[in-house]
Amino acid sequence: MSTAAAARPSSTTSSHRIDEGANDVHIGRHRVWRQPSDVVHLVIDGDISAQEILLIFEQYRLAAREHGYVLVIADASGLGTVSADARRALGGGSSIPMRGTVIHSTSFHARIIARLVAGVMSLFTPTDDHPVVFLPGEAEANAWINARRVSLSAVA
Repeated sequence: MSTAAAARPSSTTSSHRIDEGANDVHIGRHRVWRQPSDVVHLVIDGDISAQEILLIFEQYRLAAREHGYVLVIADASGLGTVSADARRALGGGSSIPMRGTVIHSTSFHARIIARLVAGVMSLFTPTDDHPVVFLPGEAEANAWINARRVSLSAVA
C-alpha cells in the first residue's frame, strides 16, 4: 500500500478494515478495492469464509450501483481453501450484475478451486453474459477487462 494510502484514516470492524476515501477494503486477509470505473479488484490471501464472501459481494454491489454492472479482476495467487459454507454463500451473489471476471496469477491448485467456485457462481448468475477467464498475469487481466468494456459498450 502506498504511503498516501497508509496515511488515510481507516475504520475497523472485527475482520475487515476500510480505508476511507480509497475504496480499499480489507476483509480478513483479503483485499478489495474499487476503481472509479466499473472494475473491482480482489486479492485473495488464504482461506475464504462465507462471511468474507458476503462482504466481498457487498463491494461488488456498490460498484454495480454506481455503474450498472461490475467487472472483477481477481488475483488468486494466494487462494487457500473455500469452505462448504463459503461455496453455499456464493448464491448470495446472484443479484449482482456481473459482466466479467478475470482471474490471474493462479497456481494449478488455485485454478482448480477457482474453476469450481466459478462453476458454482454460474449456476446462480441469471445471465449468460458473465464470462470467467483465467490469465497468467495482471497485465493480461487488465487488457482483457479493457476489451470486455469495449464489447459491453458496443452492445449498449
